[in-house]
Amino acid sequence: MARRSRYPENNKLVSFSEHSVRVGIYARLSEADGDNVISDSILNQIAIAHKHIEFCQNFAYVKTYIDDGYTGRNYNRPGFIEMMEDLRSGIINCVIVKDVSRIGRNYKEVGDLLTKKFAEMEVRFVSINNDYDSINDEAGMPKVSFLLQTVFDDQVS
Repeated sequence: MARRSRYPENNKLVSFSEHSVRVGIYARLSEADGDNVISDSILNQIAIAHKHIEFCQNFAYVKTYIDDGYTGRNYNRPGFIEMMEDLRSGIINCVIVKDVSRIGRNYKEVGDLLTKKFAEMEVRFVSINNDYDSINDEAGMPKVSFLLQTVFDDQVS
């Protein structure tokens, strides 16, 4: 019996209306297992994001970005860089992560990313486990509890 690939169907563009939220899923794990196969943790993050997308009206899945074996303190990660390029070019306009620590573990960088860069590009950011969706921000500022989580993530990494 042939072995099935553990790699999710990645980078498969779908059709969507002009008004849809074009979603990119971002998954990261800092410890590589060294076997050139995407880890179960990464696959779990992607599955959680896909399940969330199923329940959101007007969300169209576009692409998955993966950084397996990269620390959240370094933003020079291939998947992250590709995601940022796709945000700038308009391929996606929303990023979904399992939790905010996947996007990064430096609270200053994460804060700058969410309140400045994403805001300037009009990017919607969803962190499922943190029950956070930037569309609910008041005056462009995330909830204090969400910002405190980024500080906590910075300290435990």
